[in-house]
Amino acid sequence: MTATFGKMPSSSEKSELTDEFETLHQGLYPESDSYDCSFRVGKGDDTQIFRCHKLVLAAKSKAFAKMLMGYYRKGHLGRDEPIAFDDCNPITFDLAMRFVYNNVQEFSTVPLACDVCKFAHKWLFPELKQAALNAVRKTKTDADALMVYEMHTLLFERERKQCKKFIVDNTEAVLNSDSWIKAQQSTIVEICKEPVLSLSSEKQLFDALVLWGKANSDSDSNLRLKIDSALKEIRFLTMSVRGFTELCKSNPEIWSGDEKFLILSSIANDDPSDMPPGFNKLEKERKPIYPLKYCYNPYTNMREGGVKANRKMNFSFKY
Repeated sequence: MTATFGKMPSSSEKSELTDEFETLHQGLYPESDSYDCSFRVGKGDDTQIFRCHKLVLAAKSKAFAKMLMGYYRKGHLGRDEPIAFDDCNPITFDLAMRFVYNNVQEFSTVPLACDVCKFAHKWLFPELKQAALNAVRKTKTDADALMVYEMHTLLFERERKQCKKFIVDNTEAVLNSDSWIKAQQSTIVEICKEPVLSLSSEKQLFDALVLWGKANSDSDSNLRLKIDSALKEIRFLTMSVRGFTELCKSNPEIWSGDEKFLILSSIANDDPSDMPPGFNKLEKERKPIYPLKYCYNPYTNMREGGVKANRKMNFSFKY
């Protein structure tokens, strides 16, 4: 293809130029002697050097174009003077570069796709971001729901709401998934604030909260501090005196003596005003209320001659 000097290329010429550029930079990653910039990616012992090409990255990302082609000092370092890149791990950066250079999509699992999507969003790689989002949308399981929700909290309000609905409809499975203890503290608090959850009892939510707290606390003495905000959203008034007493026996370090007494008093007297300051005072369970459907199924006993002898109404209620 040839473009006339002094004329802006037509749309078809631009397309051909783009295709040619895409073909040219394939094979330049991960190994190439023509690199003109490098990155030290990761933190601490988990770091790795990546050798890249300014023109390729600038063509794919406005953020990298500013950093590498603008007036930033980083963009004028020698090719073997690596730019520190500590807000990303080496695995995510490598997966992103494989897509940017070779259009190879290797982020096949939801955790990898979420990490790549967050990287692409922050560093303005639109094509990479869309590919990662498509990978996330292909899979939506109980185990991945929290991770996807946290990603959408940063990116897309609409998809975040859809993901939250999935969590609300499948709460029990989400609480039992391996990803529960890896969730962010803010996500745990949000779930504990939800008015409706698919649980058989409030104890399930409490047990899951304690499990998360122990997995994310340095010691038992820090457990209450870690779970305090979420703990105060637990609806203890939906429990019985005996049920709450059993919780106190199995988790004595969570409440103070005064808190135990006040919560037990509130449950026994059915009086929310006795609850300790800051604790949830709702007595309503979180169980979802599905629309009540009924089927009218009349049946008739017919006598000889076709005369209706007896007619009964049978209403079967379905949830």
